[in-house]
Amino acid sequence: MGIAADILSDEDKPLLSDPTRAYAVSRQIHFRILPIFLAMSTLCYIDRTNTAFASLQMNRDLNFSAQTYGLGSGLFFVGYSLSMVPSQFILMRVGAPRWLSVIVTCWGITAMMFSVMTNRVQFCILRICLGIFESGAFPGMWYYLNCFYPADSITLPYSLIEAAVGVANVAGAPLAAALLMLDGKGGWAGWRWLFMIEGVPSVCTGIAMLLVLPRDFQSATFFSAADKAWLTQAHATSKKQQQSLDTEPVCSLRPCSLLKEAARNHKIWLCGLTAMLKNAALVGILFWAPIIVNSILKGGSIDMAAGGKMPTAGGHGHRRLAAAAVAAAAGVKQKGGNSSSSAVE
Repeated sequence: MGIAADILSDEDKPLLSDPTRAYAVSRQIHFRILPIFLAMSTLCYIDRTNTAFASLQMNRDLNFSAQTYGLGSGLFFVGYSLSMVPSQFILMRVGAPRWLSVIVTCWGITAMMFSVMTNRVQFCILRICLGIFESGAFPGMWYYLNCFYPADSITLPYSLIEAAVGVANVAGAPLAAALLMLDGKGGWAGWRWLFMIEGVPSVCTGIAMLLVLPRDFQSATFFSAADKAWLTQAHATSKKQQQSLDTEPVCSLRPCSLLKEAARNHKIWLCGLTAMLKNAALVGILFWAPIIVNSILKGGSIDMAAGGKMPTAGGHGHRRLAAAAVAAAAGVKQKGGNSSSSAVE
C-alpha cells in the first residue's frame, strides 16, 4: 500500500500486506461507490453550464439583454460561495448519502424548472438556487470518498472524477445542440427541452444515492467482516501516518475543528486564491463562448447576439446554433482542459 514501514505495527502488517484482500476491497469500492459519483460529477457540470448553450435561443425568446444574461449567470456563484461551508456542516451532521441525495435531487428539480421560466427575475432566482444546491456536491463527495478510500488510494478516484468532468465538457455541447434542435416540438422551444431533459438524470441520480450509498463502510452490506477489518486497519494506519506529520484525517475531525484547521492552513488560502483567479477567467469564457461564436457565424455584434436580436438564416438556423455550441465547447475544452479544479469545486 505504500505506507511507511515504521508506521505499521506488528499487528497491522499481516492484514495490510495481504494483496488479495486489498484488491477485493478496492474492487468493491470502485464498482459499488465510485460510479454514482462519476455520474454526479458529469451531471453537475452539464447542469451548471447548459445555460450557456440555452442562451442561443433563450435570450431571444425572453428578450434578455447581455447584462441580464451575465447577471443571472454570475448569481450562480453567489449562492455557490455562500452555501458551500454550511452545506458541509449539514452533511457531517445528517450523513453524506442523505444530504447528497437531497442536494442532487433539488438541483435536478431546479434545472428542470428553468424550462418553465418566463422572466429575468425567475432566471436570477433559479440561478442562485442552483448554486446553493450544487455547492455541497464536490466537497461532500470528497469527504465521503475519503472515509472509504485509504489515504494512499485516493488518487484513482481523483483521476476518474477529473475524467468525468472532461466527459461533461466534451459531451455536453453535442447533447445541447441536439436538444436545441427540438425547437418547436410539442409547442416548446428547444432551450426549454434542453433544461427539462438534462435535469431528469440529476433527479434520478439523487434518488439513487439515497438507495445505494451506505452511511459508512461499517454499514456497507457488500463488505465482508474481513473487508471491514482491513479497511479499519488501513484507516487507522493512515491516521497514525498523518498524526506523525502533525495533521488529522478529514473523517476524524468535527465540523468546527475542521473549519479551524482549514482557516489556519496557508496552503488552503493559496489554493483558494489560485482557483479563484483561474475560474474568474475560465467561467467568463465558458458562459460567453457560445454567444461569441454564434455572433461570429452571424456576422453581428456580441451584444446583439446575447440579446437574441440577430436575424435568423432561414432553414440553416438550427445548424448554425449546433455549430456554435460544438465549436464553443471545443474552445473551452482546449482552454480549460488542463486546468480543471473539480477536486475542490
